[in-house]
Amino acid sequence: MAAALTNYRLLYLSNAVSRVGGGFFPVGLAFAVLDLTGSAADLGYTLGAAAVVGLGFLLLGGTAADRWPRVRVLLLTSLTSAVLEIFTAISILTNCVRVWELVALSAASGLTGAFSRPAAQGLIPMVAPADGLQRANAQIRLANSVCVTLGPSLAGLLVAATSPAWAILIDAASFVASIPILLKLSRGIAASASEAPVNAADVPGFIDQIREGWTEFRSRSWLWMVVLQSTFANVGSYAGRLLLMPVAMEQHYGGASTWGFLLSARCLGYVLGGLTGIAWKPRHSVPVCVAYLLGGVLPLVALATRQQLWIVLLAALAAGFCVEQHNLLWDTALQQRLPLRILSRAYAYDQLGSELFTPVGLFFGGAIVGSIGISSALWGCAALIGVPTLIVFSAVMLREVSGLDPGITVVQPEH
Repeated sequence: MAAALTNYRLLYLSNAVSRVGGGFFPVGLAFAVLDLTGSAADLGYTLGAAAVVGLGFLLLGGTAADRWPRVRVLLLTSLTSAVLEIFTAISILTNCVRVWELVALSAASGLTGAFSRPAAQGLIPMVAPADGLQRANAQIRLANSVCVTLGPSLAGLLVAATSPAWAILIDAASFVASIPILLKLSRGIAASASEAPVNAADVPGFIDQIREGWTEFRSRSWLWMVVLQSTFANVGSYAGRLLLMPVAMEQHYGGASTWGFLLSARCLGYVLGGLTGIAWKPRHSVPVCVAYLLGGVLPLVALATRQQLWIVLLAALAAGFCVEQHNLLWDTALQQRLPLRILSRAYAYDQLGSELFTPVGLFFGGAIVGSIGISSALWGCAALIGVPTLIVFSAVMLREVSGLDPGITVVQPEH
């Protein structure tokens, strides 16, 4: 028990350390591109490179995390990220950087994320206390929310006062600082035999493992139904949050300053959602998790109906709370209900399916607003979230309560 608690603390600490720098990196990269070319198109190519590569390699990353020790995967991605970011920052400081190098750095960030995210997801049930999995997830996500809230603001001040390179260097330093923690965690897991050695002759081929992950994924109706729901809901959520909300705030609520307030309110909701998750565990976690996605509709409806600013901010806070609760309960459900040997691959299929079409909403959203107006576009995004959520909630609740889905049974991870 003591060893498991120590391993969990090490995982928590390594995650927190790396996340501190993670809040600085996007700001540093964005302003490095803008300082170099001043082109919004170049910035779009840079940000898009991370998204495309990240999605494209998720299945490989998930399979690698199920195939090899997950801590080693995290060590390799941390080391790779640190080296690439250090060289890029030096290039920026010496005025030798070119825009294609920044695009390549962004793509590399997406690549390392495709391997590190499934590995980290699979590590949590290996080291968390057996009776405190949701609490462990909530604590880790709470640290992430705090970093997401504070990191970009601090990074903006740093970039304004110095150079984008220093924000990138802080992220590199956070990866370097996490490496000795991960090394200690690796020794702790080996000592506690949380990740048993596997005979290489018994391990299927890489492609066979990808197929096995797909077979396990589609055999659980509760799993693929929620992912299918998220496929539509995320199109509405991403387009609404990243594209339509800023436009609505600019047109009707004063622009950038009020948009900043809305972002802060949403981030505060993340923190409140994490704090709630530490203490509260619903009985029917999957249906409750599905229902929470309805919270994403609230700020869209508030903006579409042009409510007073305080109502819009309150709706944004509620949306942040609901989204954090959804993500927390969903992560916990995957970890409790799936065998550890396939967990990272299932997470990869989950993320790939959930985010597959989000670029579509961002790409066509601007043209749609020009054709039908901002209010109608906001209502359309709300429908993309609300309609599939209500349908899937009804189906999942039926299976949860009646026990119709054999895949709903809680699985104890194989330690």
